[in-house]
Amino acid sequence: MGGIQNPHDAFVRSVFQEKENAIDLIRSALPQEIVSRLDLASLDVIDASFVDEEQKQSQGDLLFSISLNPPAGKPSAEKENKGDLQIYCLFEHKSYLDPGIYVQLIEYLARIYRRQWTTVRWFSPVIPLVFYHGEKEWNLGNRLLDQMVRNSGLGRQDLDLLRRYIPDFGIELFNVPKIDPATLPVSEPVQLYLASVAFIRDPGVFEHLIPYLERQGNIEDPGKKVEVVARVLQYIFNVQDVESGAVRHWIEDGEQNTECFA
Repeated sequence: MGGIQNPHDAFVRSVFQEKENAIDLIRSALPQEIVSRLDLASLDVIDASFVDEEQKQSQGDLLFSISLNPPAGKPSAEKENKGDLQIYCLFEHKSYLDPGIYVQLIEYLARIYRRQWTTVRWFSPVIPLVFYHGEKEWNLGNRLLDQMVRNSGLGRQDLDLLRRYIPDFGIELFNVPKIDPATLPVSEPVQLYLASVAFIRDPGVFEHLIPYLERQGNIEDPGKKVEVVARVLQYIFNVQDVESGAVRHWIEDGEQNTECFA
């Protein structure tokens, strides 16, 4: 593996801290009934270093704020002068199956809500979005209560009895290996980025990426095209052992392969 300590985190964060890429992700990952209410052009990437002070330099976490439009045909509800109605989206990246994710997220959510209250005395809902591409099948459910069932020793009936005391919350899971990037309403670069993440552990990663590399030819700006492809190549170099063959064989066939995105 390359010299970067957390190459998956570094790549995913670099991609989705860019506003246009974040908008594509939100549009694809959240339920349509929520997306239809969002003013995606208002998306802002927030400094989320306060969310995890201990590991803020190594995490792939991002925090987005997005204005919430009123329902169609209805004016904005009267409220105190706190600015536009907003939601926040906490982007949590996981490259492995982490059974402690809900404990981690509840701590992050508490810090975000505490920051909201201490700064403006106003709460804006936070949607936890988990971007997952681990080798193991996701089996952690999509609610804290699912983990309580698995790890508390209590049955569902007992948990229902105690539900009002449990700070339950749900997540939106973006399970990258289960998604075909070509079917998503995203740009060609984001399709390539998602495919790179999906196939990063496959020795034949470049074979999988050729169709996505070819689509980068639609990018009019030559500098942007080079930037996109270089970012992906650097990610693969950082994660895969060059001697394993994936990178070496692709380079040996370099003339043919580089023509695919020229």
